[in-house]
Amino acid sequence: LSAASLYFMLNVFYRMGAKQMQLSTSCNLETLKKLQGIIDTYDIGIEIGDFSSPKVLNDESAYAEHLQKYKQYFNGTDIKRTMHGPFFDLSIHAHDDDFAFLSRQKILKAIESCRELQCSKITFHSGYLPILRSKSYRDDVIQKQISVWHEICDANNDILICLENMFEKDAAFLHEIIAKTNLDNLCFCFDVAHSAVFSNETPKKWIKRMSEYLRHVHLSGCDGAFDEHRELNFGKINLVKVINTIENLGENISYVLEVSGNKNRVEKSITYLEKNGLIEKKQAIIRG
Repeated sequence: LSAASLYFMLNVFYRMGAKQMQLSTSCNLETLKKLQGIIDTYDIGIEIGDFSSPKVLNDESAYAEHLQKYKQYFNGTDIKRTMHGPFFDLSIHAHDDDFAFLSRQKILKAIESCRELQCSKITFHSGYLPILRSKSYRDDVIQKQISVWHEICDANNDILICLENMFEKDAAFLHEIIAKTNLDNLCFCFDVAHSAVFSNETPKKWIKRMSEYLRHVHLSGCDGAFDEHRELNFGKINLVKVINTIENLGENISYVLEVSGNKNRVEKSITYLEKNGLIEKKQAIIRG
């Protein structure tokens, strides 16, 4: 065999044994067109952010228009898709029953849009505010969250619902909610930057504690002080190390470039992943 032929055969065998990284980029209708070239070149999916906006959820005309445009976009394609649900001002554990009910209705509407667009997962925040340093508040929130998420997940068991860390100081809070809800379609979305900015635990500790429930990951660069959704090569977090740690769990985990749908930041993030051997054009491949 010539050197070229041997290289080709080894490369084929290597690709056959490589593990696929389920990579997507966050976007909305305004940024989707700008990102299309990257999506096509690297065969990545999208995480729809439009239905997290009150401007879309509260306006029936805008809501219907967004659904229709995404249906047209997905028509005839098998592009991977997930969704970020609403989180602005929502509190399913509110003391005011009217606010809690309204929050629940917004979540259910987003889940319905997720189902209509055939997204595989939808992500929500807990809305917990640990700055309120009261054990009774924490315990009350946990019990209400367990009750509401059990009801929602049980009624929508065809969709994987992910709870994402935001202001939580450690993994114990979300771990208790997901574990005690005890339904297969309630899982954990790990936002790496949020853990660095808002929590007291390292990404490694979050991953270890939540490993049983970890199914989705939001990736962005940060300096540890601000959550700016920067490109992956920005800041202090070694995201290559984080990804490799997660992949060692052996679970079916998806990743999202959550860099505000900014084309320049997406391109820099893709370059970062490619240079570190994590993805290739037309095939996102974990090298490990």
